[in-house]
Amino acid sequence: MNVIGTTLDWSILALVARTVVSSVLGGIALTVILSAALMSGEIASELKNR
Repeated sequence: MNVIGTTLDWSILALVARTVVSSVLGGIALTVILSAALMSGEIASELKNR
């Protein structure tokens, strides 16, 4: 009984950790993509102005 409880706890902890890690990585990826898009937009506007 106790072993099953700890196994369940560990699986829940693993699931939570995986969710947190994936959300953090997704946020970082989104930030990188957005900043890259902003940078390329600024570069394009600079090229247009010249």
